[in-house]
Parts: sequence; C-alpha cells; structure tokens
Amino acid sequence: MGAGQADLHAQVPKFEDVFDLTTAKLAHENRIRDLLKPRGEAGFGLDPDAPQVRDEQQKLDRVTAERTRLEKLKEARTARWTAVARLESAISDWLSGGVPLNCELVAVEDAPVNKLLLKGETAATAVERYRRQFSELANKLEQVRAAPWPSKMAIERATAQIEAMATPPDCKNIIDHLSPIGFASMWLTSTVRGGATPAVAFSEETINSAGLVAWLFKRELIAKVTDEIKQAARDGEALDEAKRATELREQMMECERAECSLIWKAEISDGIVIDFPTTRRQRWRLAFDRLSCHALRHPGQVPSMPVFWLSRVDGEPERRPRWRVRPFSDDRSRGSYAGKALAQKIQIIQ
Repeated sequence: MGAGQADLHAQVPKFEDVFDLTTAKLAHENRIRDLLKPRGEAGFGLDPDAPQVRDEQQKLDRVTAERTRLEKLKEARTARWTAVARLESAISDWLSGGVPLNCELVAVEDAPVNKLLLKGETAATAVERYRRQFSELANKLEQVRAAPWPSKMAIERATAQIEAMATPPDCKNIIDHLSPIGFASMWLTSTVRGGATPAVAFSEETINSAGLVAWLFKRELIAKVTDEIKQAARDGEALDEAKRATELREQMMECERAECSLIWKAEISDGIVIDFPTTRRQRWRLAFDRLSCHALRHPGQVPSMPVFWLSRVDGEPERRPRWRVRPFSDDRSRGSYAGKALAQKIQIIQ
C-alpha cells in the first residue's frame, strides 16, 4: 500500500509545473496586449493579424492547453491519491486494533462472476435469485435456532451447573483454632426503583444457602432435575451440536458475496445501478471508510460498496472462530492497492 500510495503521489503534477505555466500564460497575454496597444500608449500598434501577434497567440494557446491539461490531471490524480491514502490509514488502523480477539485473518477468493450466472441470465435476475436463496437459507437458520436441544446435552449442562453451585463449608479453621465453621457467603441487595436512577436500599452478606443445599443434596437435586428435563424434552425435534454447526451461515455469506459481485458487474458492464439491501445486516461488510476500487476509477464519488468483506465461520466448539477478509477487486488489470497491501500485512501477521 505504501508503494502504491507513493506511486500515485508521484503521478500528481507538481505545483511548480502548474505555476510555471501560469506565469508563462500571463507573460504571453501581456506580450499580446503590448503588441496590440497603440503607439501613443507605449505599445507597438500592430494589427491582430500581424505575424508577431499570431506567433505569440499560438504560444499562448499551447501554454493554456497544457496548463488546463495539468490542472485536470492534478485534480483527478490527487483524488485517487487521497482515496488510497485514506484507505491505507483505515486498513492500518483496523489491522492494528480492529481485528477481533482470538481470531485469525485468512485470505479467500470468490468465484468468477461468469460462474455465478446461469445460461442466458442477466446480472439483475441473478441478484434476485441469490436474494431469494438467501431468504430461504435465513428461514432454515431460524428453524435451526428455534429447535430444542437434546435432553442428554441438557442433563449434562444442568449437572455441571449444580456441581459448580455446590459449596462445602470450610472446616479447616475449626480444626486448627476451634473457630466457627466457614460457610460460603453471598450478598443480598435490595434496589429501590421508580426514580430516574435506581437506588440501593440495603446490602447484606449472608450464607449462600443455595450452594449449601446443592452440596447437601447434590445427588437428589441432580436426579430431580434430570427427571424434569426428561419430562419436558422433545428429542424428536432436537438438534445436537453437530447438526447446529451447519453450513447455513457460510452459504448465506456466499449468497451475499455473489450478490455483491453481480451488483458491481451490473454497474460496470451494463450500466445498471442496483441498490444493496438495507433490510438485513450484512455481516460480511467491513466499511473502513466506504472506499473501494470504485473510488480509484471514479475519483470524488463515494461508493456504496466497501472494500473488504468480513465474515465469521463457526467451527467446532473447541476450535477458535476464523474470520475471513477478502480484498475486493473486480478489475485486477488496474490493480487493487488495498488488496496487495492487505495480503502483505496478513503474511506479516501470520
């Protein structure tokens, strides 16, 4: 990214070059004015068709055209350089402090756009097809989330909870010093509500009776809770951990990625603008500063498509989650400065 930014900055015409052309333009204008000015006004009194005037006018036209060209070039290239500089700053800030804890960055590649289209299908119709597919997957995901857990897993979780609650008394002090037995304690707090801010009425330390009961009657309590779980269980509808760890989320994100690529294809190739959906939270979007390759191709415009996609892939419980960051570049021939920089920084992190 640093090299790309430096290259873009080097392509911006220098202020001195534009200033020299401006000075030359003023000099030619003053020379033409002196040539046309009457002799009585300290001029040369030449006719506009005089060779000296035409020659000076040609020089003025060349300087004016070159100055106009450099000004337009400076404006366009400055916008590109500024966009890349802001993008580099946003990427650096996110890589240094925005990566979620216990996660790793993995570079991924998406399928080519031509493989996302069916035979005879346009980008617009393909976007609608992927949106319908996304809705179907979202409905399936809601069904998975609403499904109950197996009674076996619920009993294991309840048993672990009761065992963690059980707090035996401390008899060490009574043996060593005949001091009172130490029972686990807890704080009871009463809060008065009704005003702008809740107030504490009283706070008192007392014996943790729930922990003591769980210690005294641990087996009986586990047996009773197990019976209650079995009575309330719906194992015919239940889904265990393996079934819940489906590929639905990954498939939904693939639909969103495909939708995004097709929207960009419709805009770039077909000139059709398709709005990104605003009714759902797109987890894969990571808008550093809403800058993208679009900003490099169209300086001064703020795109609706961010540069990077961020998605979380849930694995087995004992494995840490993985985050995928994919630099977006639909036109690799022009180069994606952000993608190259991120790839280099990912290698450094790994």
